[in-house]
Amino acid sequence: MENYYGQTVHRRKVALLVFASMIASFVLFVVSLYYIQSKALAIIFAVGIVLPAILLKKILDFFKCSAEIIFAENSFSITERKKNNEEINYEFDLDDIGSYRIQFVNRIFAEISIFRKFGTPVHFTFFRELEEADQRGADQLMNIFNQFIKAHNSKTPDVDKIHLVPSFYASPKGLITIFLLVFLLIIASTLHVIYSIKTIPISLFLGCMLIIQIAIRRNTDMKFYNEMK
Repeated sequence: MENYYGQTVHRRKVALLVFASMIASFVLFVVSLYYIQSKALAIIFAVGIVLPAILLKKILDFFKCSAEIIFAENSFSITERKKNNEEINYEFDLDDIGSYRIQFVNRIFAEISIFRKFGTPVHFTFFRELEEADQRGADQLMNIFNQFIKAHNSKTPDVDKIHLVPSFYASPKGLITIFLLVFLLIIASTLHVIYSIKTIPISLFLGCMLIIQIAIRRNTDMKFYNEMK
């Protein structure tokens, strides 16, 4: 039995909270400016639109949990401990897992998703850089998870192996998305040349940058996926 420690955050919950807060502030900003016609209120809600992004680090710290990962022979568990010492324990029997996904979301987070044969997927987002010396960063933990499951697969019949699935960007859906965006950009560029060739709209430039960013992300995710298989 092996124990490891790290830090997790419920990334999806934080993203939903931040997004909902910004949308609510934007709606109140419009109401204040055009219906109530109060510039003072409009300024307050305008600040509210950008405030969650400014305070994102503090919001993440608030939702941060310490995590203990315990690996047994045919199972593992993850126990998350919140700042109020409330604990949430997740137990996983390897025979109940159909597949898993590892993705390096950005320079801050890496995430492992567990897809059980029956039941809903469970996602764990780990911080890649930590301040505590006794804790492991997400990159190390992802490698440990992957090696643990590969060791299990090495002594398991093919029909019962736990499969590593690619991230969205490394999947066929991600490739189709890139082709679709390129196709739409070509159409938009062609229409622009036909009807207005004097200027290049910023939207075409941003669309091109988006495609390049997605293509780079796909290349990075494909590299990690092939290394972990």
